[in-house]
Amino acid sequence: MTRENFVTCDWLAARLGEPELGIVDGSWHLPPTGRVGSEEFRLGHIPGAVFFDIDAIADTSTGLPHMLPDETKFADEMTTLGLGDGMRFVVYDSPGLFAAARVWWTLRAFGAEVVVVPTAVPPDHPEYYIQKAKAIVAATPGAILADQHFNPVNPDAHYRTTGPEIWEQTEGRITHFVCSPGTGGTVTGVGRFLKEKNPAIRVIAPDPIGSIYTEYARSHTKGEGFPYKVEGIGGDKIPTSLDFRVVDEFVQVGDKEAFRMARRLTREEGLFVGGSTGMNVHVALDVARRLDDPAALVVTILCDTGERYVSKVYDDEWMRANQMLDTVPVTVEALIAQHPAGIPPLVSVAPAASVRQALNLMSTYGISQVPVIAGNDCVGSVTEGPVISRALEDAKLLERAVSDVMQPPFPVVEAALPIERLNTLLSHETQAALVRKDGRLVGIVTRYDVLRQVAGIR
Repeated sequence: MTRENFVTCDWLAARLGEPELGIVDGSWHLPPTGRVGSEEFRLGHIPGAVFFDIDAIADTSTGLPHMLPDETKFADEMTTLGLGDGMRFVVYDSPGLFAAARVWWTLRAFGAEVVVVPTAVPPDHPEYYIQKAKAIVAATPGAILADQHFNPVNPDAHYRTTGPEIWEQTEGRITHFVCSPGTGGTVTGVGRFLKEKNPAIRVIAPDPIGSIYTEYARSHTKGEGFPYKVEGIGGDKIPTSLDFRVVDEFVQVGDKEAFRMARRLTREEGLFVGGSTGMNVHVALDVARRLDDPAALVVTILCDTGERYVSKVYDDEWMRANQMLDTVPVTVEALIAQHPAGIPPLVSVAPAASVRQALNLMSTYGISQVPVIAGNDCVGSVTEGPVISRALEDAKLLERAVSDVMQPPFPVVEAALPIERLNTLLSHETQAALVRKDGRLVGIVTRYDVLRQVAGIR
């Protein structure tokens, strides 16, 4: 563990709208000077910290020839840490846990052996990552399994280092500690130390929706989890490294909120972080908002680097495909603008026009229905199919006034209406809707227009 630089960052809290927020940064990208690009952490009333956090839970002084870490960050640090001791590292991983294949290449460059195991297997399957690691240990003389989830040295490391540093560097003023548990080592070790110093300090644990931790804390029964996208936190098993008695409150958070906060921290503050950090900050800000105490100090952990998630969290297409980016709503007015060139926005007929004129108009512009307009009101409609069927039976119909044969008027919608709401209005019986803007009828949209938009047809 290393001694950390303590800096203040009131500009972060001010721009995010929450003045009482400190950060412990383990995301590896901040230089010791405390600078992020051209922005400098300035002294002010908001304590924060830059902290390089290594879950160093194995004793490298023993010279053991093999170690099998089971977390991305831990694997990186322990692989590098053990180089000088002549250790051989076997790092096991599942596809997608490391956010980019280049992480595997980096570990291999340091001499680690990477064993890839599948994700879609039950916990008792021999290819499940824990079972695979145990099998490698059993077959490899001198090997140990670091197993952060069940290694008591994990929380103890944070009890002896991270907790005291936060206490010292906040001068004992910390009132709330926000930390999402994965293995549980950080929140347990830090929380345990802080509560020994001040039992009134509250420990809040963000938890991904889909993780079983929140329900276990409430009912003390192991429920069924389900998949989620944020990596490195939450879980589908109960680790002994996580002491639920230390945590005062679990707060469930969705992937969308976590990833969007991570992107915001990167783009607004220059803090290049990942989803678990996003979840920590999201909850820390919520905690700060509900406090009405000028002496309160909320501290959270920036625990990962966005460098690992450039193809996910920072890829707009991936975010949209997973419904985590709000798309700009397409309005009815935008559909009108997409009409082919040469066709007026609104083709209509008057009630006194003949049926022949109406059919000629539809043929000229290649459309199948026209509204019947009187003044600035739609009083009826003419649809090609039914009119032609009647005209084939009685040719004299072509000379009659449209008002004699017209069907019910089309509904009228405002130009700013999102097309999602238009979908519920149009049907087989209602093929089109008129569009009104500033009190005037300015166009017409049809079911086909909506289909083209939804299907991406241009």
